[in-house]
Amino acid sequence: MTRPADNPVRLLLRPQEAANALGVSLRALMGWVSANEIPHVRLGARNLRFPVDALRTWVAGRTAWPTAVSLGAEAARPTAAAGKVEAQRC
Repeated sequence: MTRPADNPVRLLLRPQEAANALGVSLRALMGWVSANEIPHVRLGARNLRFPVDALRTWVAGRTAWPTAVSLGAEAARPTAAAGKVEAQRC
């Protein structure tokens, strides 16, 4: 059995760990830090860390979900009878 002390929960990632988790280069990550576009924490002058929960929120806020238009839903419309969907002719 694993005790909590044996496997602590990581709250902060180092820059290379954050870049790996996001699937980007360290250079891209540091560019976002310089532009203040990504959540980060400075622990002293040289220690930069990335909060795991803040990164999850940041990614979720930038996720582009398909819209009804991109799925072609504009070509389908409900009919009055029994709520069926029929293709609209263009």
